[in-house]
Amino acid sequence: MGGESAETERRLAELERLLAFIEDSGAVGVLQLDSRARIRRVNGAFVRRFGFEPDELISQPATMLLPDEDHALAERRFADAFAGTNGHDWRNWRVRSRDGSLHTVIIDSVAIDQAHPERGIDLIVTDVTEHEQRRYELARARDAAEIASRAKSAFLANVSHELRTPLNAILGFSEIMAYGLLGPINIPRYAEYVTDIHRSATHLLDIINALLDLAKIEAGRMELREQICDLRDIAQEVLSLLQPRIESAGTEVAITTQEDLTPLLGDKTKLRQMLVNLVANALKFTPVEGSVTIDLFRSGDQLGFAVVDSGIGMSEPEIDQALEPFRQVGDTLARPEGGTGLGLPLTRALAVAHGAELSIESSKGVGTRVQVLFPASRTLS
Repeated sequence: MGGESAETERRLAELERLLAFIEDSGAVGVLQLDSRARIRRVNGAFVRRFGFEPDELISQPATMLLPDEDHALAERRFADAFAGTNGHDWRNWRVRSRDGSLHTVIIDSVAIDQAHPERGIDLIVTDVTEHEQRRYELARARDAAEIASRAKSAFLANVSHELRTPLNAILGFSEIMAYGLLGPINIPRYAEYVTDIHRSATHLLDIINALLDLAKIEAGRMELREQICDLRDIAQEVLSLLQPRIESAGTEVAITTQEDLTPLLGDKTKLRQMLVNLVANALKFTPVEGSVTIDLFRSGDQLGFAVVDSGIGMSEPEIDQALEPFRQVGDTLARPEGGTGLGLPLTRALAVAHGAELSIESSKGVGTRVQVLFPASRTLS
């Protein structure tokens, strides 16, 4: 019997040494408190993390590690733990290190003897200072980004509003001159200049309107004036609006539609704007004698439209680039057509405002299909 007892004691001693090694080599600090909440034992992880020597802590009240203003609450927590009524985590506590700096920690209290918690408790201390600091920095970065976004939106809205007033005057006066309402222009070169002025002002106003729409959407102030819309009517209006550009491009544009196409609930002006942007983009990147198709379709309970072209196409990285505001695919200096890079981003933003999804399929040298699919809730029988 004596041999078995000695073997049992030896194994228990080895187990205690193993547990002590694990406790000291781990990343989590452990404080063992006696029945008076004084520190009876401290592991190596706590010493390494907070800079104390064990002799500086042994027999000291555990509250010495806490800021003065936390002592009263900590003593109540200790009393609850010794009474066996509080054995769970204490979040967002602060522990003072030897150099006086404060660490944000989570403390778990566990009774050494579950049957007699009054005999002492272990405090498991997890330092989350770096985690909290990262979370604080992320929150600050998020807040700064939101403030910057709001400031940008407000700036764009204000600048756009200020620019539209003189532009409207330029457009109005250039139209008066172009139509000779106050008398003819006798110098042909001046008549050409007036036409160029009006065309440039119109282009600039389109850019400003697009900027203003983007600013409204980003600021959450875009309001949809919803009504019952017929996609076939909208497609025909788009063809009429873009007819001069279609003739200039020498590109064939057609509309295909399904017979069971039903009305759509949406903002007609915004829907027309989306199609205008997509068709104008397709014309820009489709060579002479190419083709552009406005495809109106129904997919189950959903309605949608797509603009398909036989143009130069895009690679996957170029698709991502085209969806970013002010980014343009390819070498802009080598293209005869200009652009601001706002057409696709604005169209996607308007689609999202309708709860729709914009998707792009494209192959280099083959063509591009840009599709907008509206949710079933917008389909009317």
